[in-house]
Amino acid sequence: MELCSDGAVEDKLRSIGRGIPPAQRVLFSMQASRGLEYLHSKICIHRDLATRNCLLHGSVLKLADFGMCRATTCYKIDLTKPQNVRWLAPEVWKTAETKFNTDVYAFAITLWELFEIPYRTPYQEWPAYTVKERVMGGYRLQTPKEMPEAVMTLMKSCWDHDPDRRPIASEIRKQLEVINLAFNDDDNLPTGRFDVVEKDPKSATLTARSEGGKSFMGLPRAL
Repeated sequence: MELCSDGAVEDKLRSIGRGIPPAQRVLFSMQASRGLEYLHSKICIHRDLATRNCLLHGSVLKLADFGMCRATTCYKIDLTKPQNVRWLAPEVWKTAETKFNTDVYAFAITLWELFEIPYRTPYQEWPAYTVKERVMGGYRLQTPKEMPEAVMTLMKSCWDHDPDRRPIASEIRKQLEVINLAFNDDDNLPTGRFDVVEKDPKSATLTARSEGGKSFMGLPRAL
């Protein structure tokens, strides 16, 4: 088993807070999406995705805590037992089923955790039963003030009330790779802050665009 010597991401977010720059948070998001894509490619549902279950080794984030992971595309749960309500997709309360798209919902909450400054537990002001009722009714967390618009758009698509409208893990990873390139150094690309990722249906590209309107790059969505 690999040793991740720098502990859980949640602990780092709590202890350092604003000391983690936006570019690092974007990088963590991308790394988490790669882990989720790999897990889903192996036909496994994580079922407990959250920053507390993401570990760090230096600047590398890795998914961890696979105690609830199941090698299937659909896993029935017992709703009479305690659940991680704050990360649980609303449809699970009706179907009692966890799937890839319920992991995607949890990924959205994980994105929220990564950008909420100072860190706090999702819906921390509410008891679990209130979270359940409000989320089932369509309520979602307020967007973190320092979350880039492109990440916000992705987050909202991941927690869509309709599970069939949520992106799959590979699509999430592709979008976050584009966003990460806009935030972090690359040998062949300029750097800087870009807040919007646009989809061009004609050319099938993703483009990172600055607030001033300058295009950063276009990448095939199939990459």
